[in-house]
Amino acid sequence: MANAHLHQDSLSAAGLTGADLIESDLSGARLDKAKLPSVALREANLRDADLIDADLAGAQLFHADLRGAFLNGDNLDRAALTSADLRGANLSDADLRGAELANANLRGAVLLGANLQGADLHAADLSEAFLLPQQLAAARVDKETRLPAPVTPPLSTSTAVPPPPPPPPSAPSPSPS
Repeated sequence: MANAHLHQDSLSAAGLTGADLIESDLSGARLDKAKLPSVALREANLRDADLIDADLAGAQLFHADLRGAFLNGDNLDRAALTSADLRGANLSDADLRGAELANANLRGAVLLGANLQGADLHAADLSEAFLLPQQLAAARVDKETRLPAPVTPPLSTSTAVPPPPPPPPSAPSPSPS
């Protein structure tokens, strides 16, 4: 099925475990709740695709075009997304544990609530991405990883709360006349 043209097709809840969809056009397709573990989607076009709550565990998405795709709540555990284009994609609440995202473009992607534990973000571009600094605590980043301002990699996984700011100076009391 490599090079399949499924542009804007509806494959909701489809079972395609281990399918070969290399270089396929799935742009705008509905794949919500699809079962796609270990599927080969290298260099596939999934631009603006609806993959909400899909199972892509162990999927091969090297160099895939996922710009603007909806990946909310997806299982991307151990997925290979090396050099994938995820600009503007919604990955909120996605499970990206152990995912390979080296050299991936995540500019402007929404990653709020995503689990990045053990995710490889070496040389990934996260500039303008939406995520919390603590989400990066268990991810693997390097000096070439581009982080959104003002996010900096955490120095430890400590969840210590910073001390409160000092109270404002008290106003002088009026003097009796």
